Amino acid sequence: FRSRLLPLYSGPEVEIRIGNGPVFRVSEKLFSNKSTYFRSMFGGSFVESATHSAVMSEIEGCVSVNSFRLLVQWIYIGRVEFEVLRSPEAMISRAIEFARLASMCDVRGVERHAADRIVEVIKQFPAPNTSFGVRSPNANTFHLTHQHIEWATQLPKGHPVRGVLAAASVEGYMRQKEFRFYDEVTSNGSFAMDVLEELRNVLMQHGDMVYTDPFTSNVFRLLSD
Repeated sequence: FRSRLLPLYSGPEVEIRIGNGPVFRVSEKLFSNKSTYFRSMFGGSFVESATHSAVMSEIEGCVSVNSFRLLVQWIYIGRVEFEVLRSPEAMISRAIEFARLASMCDVRGVERHAADRIVEVIKQFPAPNTSFGVRSPNANTFHLTHQHIEWATQLPKGHPVRGVLAAASVEGYMRQKEFRFYDEVTSNGSFAMDVLEELRNVLMQHGDMVYTDPFTSNVFRLLSD
């Protein structure tokens, strides 16, 4: 294993600049091995292949200096260290950015790590209880934003980050008539499908749930299989 891996870290380097920001010097072999995006960029007929350099335009919620730093960490060592930022919202944004950049560059294996980071932030910074001292319906969505939903639904269907945001929304959707992301549910078909799937997962965990047919008024059990 070691003899196969070490050559990827040696050899020629390429320069990648993010917008007008700093230049990253990285192993061409390693990046090409881990990403079909960079393999095409530096191994094909593009100008970047001849100049051994590239500029990636910044994309809000996806390509940034910070998300690229995380991508470099992942490609080189197979793990990332998420920073503690100024707010829970910013930390969730960073995880979504990283997931989207990795997806864009076809770098595999980061999906669950990004999703787990969001879960960690949600658990670490819970919403305060209501004025009656009971759990808030927004307990899991307190630090989620409309922008988070928009960014996450641009990830591929089935991506764990999409699943986490949808799962976090189920409680509020069921307990509140004016759910805070109601507009997203009604206007964003991808998010609506994610929430519906997570809601189904929750309901099917309980075999004693029943369903009343609105047309016949017959009552059926919701089976877990």
